[in-house]
Amino acid sequence: MDEVVLAQIEELESQIRACKQILDNTDYQAIKYAEGLLTDDEFADMKAFREEMRANINTYEAQIEVLSE
Repeated sequence: MDEVVLAQIEELESQIRACKQILDNTDYQAIKYAEGLLTDDEFADMKAFREEMRANINTYEAQIEVLSE
């Protein structure tokens, strides 16, 4: 694997770590929602944002898999 590919993989891994940190930092809102302390309307934007972060993680992981081949 050449240096360019390794650098791309490292950048993707960094993006994955950032997304996971965002998810960790917003877990409290998901827990509040699960406990009934937030309404569907109050949680809707955060839910969409968290779904986007998980989709990004999946995309980055797929890109790493392709680069690793």
